[in-house]
Amino acid sequence: MEALEQSGMATVASAEPHGRGRPENLYPGLRPAAGEHFPDGHRELTGDLVDFMTNEQLKQFFERRATRLEAEYAPPIGGPRL
Repeated sequence: MEALEQSGMATVASAEPHGRGRPENLYPGLRPAAGEHFPDGHRELTGDLVDFMTNEQLKQFFERRATRLEAEYAPPIGGPRL
């Protein structure tokens, strides 16, 4: 983990003190630079799901997602645009 931190690929934070001993480090995540070394597999999973679902299920999924995103983003940008 120290090598990843030194190369700028991992983030590090100090844990809250918990008593005696060496202080602990937390590694909450990888930075974008680590992406090429640690692929996440989301693209493959998404492709498998699309192959598994029917056209009607895909349509319902994207309709629900669009509705959720519209509700989430409309207030911050001043309502829906026509």
